[in-house]
Amino acid sequence: MRAAVTAEILDAAHRQLADGGATHISLRAVARELGMASSAVHRYFATRDDVLTALLLREYTALADALTAAEAAVPRDDYRGRLRALFLAERRWALDHPYSWGLLFGQPVPGYAAPQATTEPATRFFRLLVRVSDDAPTPTAPPPGAFALPARTLPGATAFAPEAPDWCRTVTMAAGAWMFGSISAELWGHLGPGDDLEALYRSGVDHWVSLLLG
Repeated sequence: MRAAVTAEILDAAHRQLADGGATHISLRAVARELGMASSAVHRYFATRDDVLTALLLREYTALADALTAAEAAVPRDDYRGRLRALFLAERRWALDHPYSWGLLFGQPVPGYAAPQATTEPATRFFRLLVRVSDDAPTPTAPPPGAFALPARTLPGATAFAPEAPDWCRTVTMAAGAWMFGSISAELWGHLGPGDDLEALYRSGVDHWVSLLLG
């Protein structure tokens, strides 16, 4: 019963994302939609931030699970296919769940700081990229077009791949930044009414896969 009510509360909070974003999530509004007393909702979530945390964890985990499944479906020795699957699964999930994408990667909620528990699912994309790179044969030299920043300037990437060369960490972070920006630009209409935005995205994926694997 508790799990079912918790899910209903989170579903109601998620619907509020469509009405005005994460800043409009309100325990009072959730209670009103579900026909519950506010005090009853507070027995499940003490504050709005608790609802946000639970919602973030649920959506990050859903995305992470979709990425993991897509990458696992490709033969282990098809390194380019595994990387492409990750990039394409990220975009597919975003298009299918635009409000969840906005919650995870849109404007931060003023006054809210996501807890440490969100770190693992939130960084699954990069962890899977690093896993594929570790499995693939190591290039003898950086591929043409690769670029590098010192490890000290990329502490996050260094934590994921402490043994990787500087160029590999730099390209991995740049590929992720391109992906998040490209998907968000498409979702929020900044690319205009293109005839084939998927083809545009796939061409970018091919570029970054070539830089990552040589």
